[in-house]
Order: sequence, then C-alpha cells, then structure tokens
Amino acid sequence: SSGGDGAGIYCQDAPPTLTRVDFVGNVADTTRGGGLYINCDATLSDCSFVGNASGQEGGGIFCWGSYLDLNGCSFVENDASAGGGIYGEDALLDVDGGTFHGNVAGMGGGACAQGGVPSFTDADFGGNTAAIYGGGLALLDAFASVEQCSFTSNEAWDGCAVYCSGPADPTISECTLSANVVEPGGAALLCESCDPAITNTIVAFTVEGSGMRCDLGASPAVSHSCFYGNDGGDGLCGSPGDNLFDDPLFCDGPAVDASLHDDSPCLPAGNAWAEQIGSEGAGGCGLSTAVVGVSGRLALLPPSPNPASGSAVVEWAGPAMLDVRVTLFDPAGRRVRAIDARTGPDGTGRLVWDGRNSDGRDVASGAYLVRVESTGEVALGRIVIVR
Repeated sequence: SSGGDGAGIYCQDAPPTLTRVDFVGNVADTTRGGGLYINCDATLSDCSFVGNASGQEGGGIFCWGSYLDLNGCSFVENDASAGGGIYGEDALLDVDGGTFHGNVAGMGGGACAQGGVPSFTDADFGGNTAAIYGGGLALLDAFASVEQCSFTSNEAWDGCAVYCSGPADPTISECTLSANVVEPGGAALLCESCDPAITNTIVAFTVEGSGMRCDLGASPAVSHSCFYGNDGGDGLCGSPGDNLFDDPLFCDGPAVDASLHDDSPCLPAGNAWAEQIGSEGAGGCGLSTAVVGVSGRLALLPPSPNPASGSAVVEWAGPAMLDVRVTLFDPAGRRVRAIDARTGPDGTGRLVWDGRNSDGRDVASGAYLVRVESTGEVALGRIVIVR
C-alpha cells in the first residue's frame, strides 16, 4: 500500500519492459495507480492486475502522457474512482488482446481514457461495473479506436457497455455489445457531443435499456451493424446507414458465447454486404434452431421476490402452448442453470427457480440475468440474489 501514486510500481522517466508480472492486491489509498503508475513509455506483455485499488484514477494502471503498449494483459476485480482496470490521461494506449473482468469504478469500470489516442483491439470486457457511465469502457474526448472487442454483462447507470463524449470522434468496428445491464432509460452505447463512426458492430439484448442513445448533439454514423432484442428498443440515432435488425444467433446465449451459428446474418454469407459483423465468427455450433413465423412476442414479467434470498418465481407471457427454455447467467456471464418449460393455454408461463445452479448448489449473492427463449424470440430480465 502507498499514500502516494503507484502502490505496486511507480515509474517515472525510466521506460520499463514487463513480462508475466502479476500485480495483486496493491492499494494507493488516496492517489492514482493501485498496481502501476507510469508517465513514460512502457511495454507490458502477459501481465495480470488482480484486486488492486486506488482512491483516484487507475485501479490497475494509471498512465499519463506517454505510450503504453499492452499485449495480452488481464485486469480482474480492480477498483478506482475512474478506470477500474486502466486509466489513461492524454496517453497513447495500445491495448492488444487481454481481458477486463469484474472491475469497478465510478466511470469506466473496465477502462477509461481521457484525451490522447487510445486503441483497444481484440479485448474482452465482461462483468465490469461503473456507478455512472461506461460499465465496460469510457472514452472522454479521446481519438479512440475500438476494434473486435466484446462487451458482455457490464453494468452502469448509463452507457453500460461503452460511453463516449466529444469533441473527439472515436471509431468502433467489429465489436459485440450483448446482455449489458443498464438502469431503465439508459443505453448500452451512449454518445454525447461526438460523432463516432460505428461499423460492423452488434448491439443486442440490453437489459432494462435501449441499444443506443445520442445526447448533446451527438450524431454518429452507423452502418452495416446489427441491433436486436434490446429491452428499451434499438435507439439507433445519428446518421444510420444500412443496418440489420435480426437475431444475431449467438451459439450459447447473449451472456455466454457470442460466437455465431452458421446461419447467422452477422456472418459474411448471411448479409448483403458479405461482411463480418461483431467480434466473433462462426463458433462451430452448426445451424440454429430458430423458427420463422411464430406469432406473438415473449415478454418477461417482473420476477418475485426481487431481491430474493432463496427461491424466486419467473413468469412470462407469449404465444400459447410454446416450449421455452429459461436460462440463468451469473454476474460474470457464465451459465449457471437451464430449465425447460412451457407457456400455458392462456399464453402465460411460470416456474420457480430455487436459487441453485445445475449442480444443486446455492448460487452466490449477485445480479443474475434471466433469459427466456423459444423459436427465435427472446426475453431478458434480472434477479438479484442476496444471501
């Protein structure tokens, strides 16, 4: 622990190369950079940042005014006021691969970049939380490039997957934003005062909110992307071009496996542009079982009780006598239980989840995603378990 910056390592004017270094449980009580504070060029490969914290920015790393090259690094359960995993200020962040899981911050649960020219490629943002904006990633006046990244089960008051604000205009391409959780009225992708270019990206199954929203004059250019199954509607705004509004057909649910069935419209063979949409390709799971032409839509009714200390009732409405599967995912997006059920003659269905996983063990406290699906239709909700 340290009363100053950089509890794990403080590095100034001494460009380091770090390979397979683990930063675990370091705390900068009232300052920046719980794991690493750096204001000079650095290269990190296969490093991990677990359970670090700072009272200000950068639970894992705080980087200021320099070039930081990150290759295959992981950030897990770090905590800060902004940038739970990484905070970059006027920096050249080059993040290639790696994971951001379970990090927490007021803004930018997984990562936050203010100014500079950050780049995120092939990174996995899952289960991160921000109290305000950017559960997965927050971009503040940054000329950012975000490519082939996945954002799953992140939570925030707004912009639960990605938040960007201007005047700099980021680019987002070939990304998947799925099953992220936002407060009612919020959005998975929130743009303020900026005009990002968004291409070949999936925005699907947002819980409680819309897929996208534009505030304060934002006017993004959105094209060749897929919007589907967002609780508050797609919210497509700005200057939309040609886009899809079809089920992307994930292999194993929106919060588990975002790779695609062979007949997905997001694969090059499935769309008019012959382009890959989303961060994942075909997952080897074959053709989907979706059925075209089912009348009516599934709707998940509020679970009861919620929060629950043990069992909870899951109810839904939809077409009569319809076979459904109810799947529950833990806060990290892992499937914990799948139950087959059926809608009754009156178009309603009901089951009691006993709060246990598929092995019969009680699940831990947390917010669990509920997915009810059948024949190409999906309804999503959330149950909070408190032990």
